[in-house]
Amino acid sequence: MKKISLQKKYLVIPLLIFFLLPGLVSATGLVPCGPGTGEPCTVCHFLVLIKNIIDFLTEVAFGLVAVMILYGALLFFLAGGQEQKIRQGREVITTAVYGLAIVLLSWIIINTLIQIFVNPGVLQGPWNEIECPTS
Repeated sequence: MKKISLQKKYLVIPLLIFFLLPGLVSATGLVPCGPGTGEPCTVCHFLVLIKNIIDFLTEVAFGLVAVMILYGALLFFLAGGQEQKIRQGREVITTAVYGLAIVLLSWIIINTLIQIFVNPGVLQGPWNEIECPTS
């Protein structure tokens, strides 16, 4: 009986496209002001730009974590008793979970720093729900 072998490039690339495409499509509106929008840029728009970049990178990170967990699970389940493949699958999953923890902790750190250093008069409400008044 033949063992199923997976080529990394045939598995990882379609999964990356599947999970990252929604994040890449939503990235079209990163800059909230300027010549294309007809609104002059203000400090509020700069904060919205930072928020949009953080949101985009978070979406990409969650997509990558999902792809890596799926890849590690496939390595683990299709190992066929090979100890090296089982170990490699576990390491991929563990690394992906550590990466997710880093992303979430960095979001908490950014949130704390913005709440400490940004003047309360600039932001009306939470920083991750910023909406600038139209002029």
